[in-house]
Amino acid sequence: MKRFFACILAQMLLLASCFASYEEPLTLPSVISVPDQADYRTVPAGHGSVELFRDVIFVNVAAREEILYFVMDDLQINNIYVNVGDVVQTGDLLADLDISDILRNLEEAAQIEAWGTLNVRQLDERHGFNMMRTLLTGGAMDEAGYLAERRALLNQLELIQLDIDYYNREFDNRVLLAGMDGTVTSVLRHVEGDISSTDRPVVTISDQGQSIFMTNDPNAALLPVGSICDITINREVYAAQVADPESMDISRESENEVYLIIVDENAPLFPVRSSGSVRIVLEEAHDVIYIPVSGVHKVGGRTFAFILDNGLRIVQEIELGLEGNIRAEITGGLSLGDLVILS
Repeated sequence: MKRFFACILAQMLLLASCFASYEEPLTLPSVISVPDQADYRTVPAGHGSVELFRDVIFVNVAAREEILYFVMDDLQINNIYVNVGDVVQTGDLLADLDISDILRNLEEAAQIEAWGTLNVRQLDERHGFNMMRTLLTGGAMDEAGYLAERRALLNQLELIQLDIDYYNREFDNRVLLAGMDGTVTSVLRHVEGDISSTDRPVVTISDQGQSIFMTNDPNAALLPVGSICDITINREVYAAQVADPESMDISRESENEVYLIIVDENAPLFPVRSSGSVRIVLEEAHDVIYIPVSGVHKVGGRTFAFILDNGLRIVQEIELGLEGNIRAEITGGLSLGDLVILS
């Protein structure tokens, strides 16, 4: 009997174990790894100078420039004879409007003038012959007819000369001539059949004997007249001198305009309207501790840097002095050589 109850109890315990909840064995959390110093890009706090600067753009301008316009509207453009880069001299023909009617009128007027002049000469010759014959024969001579005819011929010549003067002025109004020696720096784009307009520049001539750069950035006023600075043009650095506009006879449109003359012997002549940049220091601090500006963080009124100390990243509040373009002056919170984590 005891054996029977013992078997029943063993079966009940076995059945109960099938419905019991499973519990995973308790495991301890893994050890938190501390990042290696090599995982961060760091730079030590340095000692030196901090600069706040501005790269000011200067544009190449001509010492002298002539902008030529047609002075008559709604006439067909005949031709523009120059291209950008051409060297021209005073009086060279640059462009013209349709002048076919003017040339025709001038030719006709010149023929009439020539006939009128011939008629006056022939009249004078006849009059001289008549005077000689009168002297030889001893007769009297009436000059009234001669004088009247001559006056009429001269009046006709005067009128035709007025016409010729008018046609010449019209001709001058339809052609553009260079008023100075220089280089063509811009030309009106046109196609056959284009009509003239007095408000469109046709040809611009510039005196490129000197490379002069100008800016109206107020920060350029920090450059003293006569000083030498570096200007970067097409990734090359050239020496330039700050010029006095009054001594150069340049008409300034603004008091902020500052001019540089390239004085580098190795510099080429730069095209008008090409540009270069000059770095102008607005403020600087010397003999200070600094870190790169990329290492400075500002959040919620707090200014801090991440530093690396024994492999751990630590938030370190800092105090700033001059904040430059590349470096920031540190006046508190860091010491020389502290490793700053860059973002």
